[in-house]
Amino acid sequence: MGDRYFLIGLCNPQTAAVEFEEETPDGFIAAALSRLREQGIACHYGRWLITGRPRVILLDYRTRYSSLDHDKYLLWKDHGIATVADDGKSMK
Repeated sequence: MGDRYFLIGLCNPQTAAVEFEEETPDGFIAAALSRLREQGIACHYGRWLITGRPRVILLDYRTRYSSLDHDKYLLWKDHGIATVADDGKSMK
């Protein structure tokens, strides 16, 4: 799949410093990241420093933590994706 393959994951600043090389996005990726940032979602684009150097988008969930319950609801309402209520990430 080459450069048409992307990974999406959560940003862990402690490990990203040694496992991830940030790059400047262009084209549709730059536009997508810009829209995420407009919605208050911090994100990073680059490559994992592993064999194949896959492209990756890392999302910093901490910027949306205060809205996590609402975001989980939208995942279910809009996409039918259920999340576990007691996963330790709820704002109860």
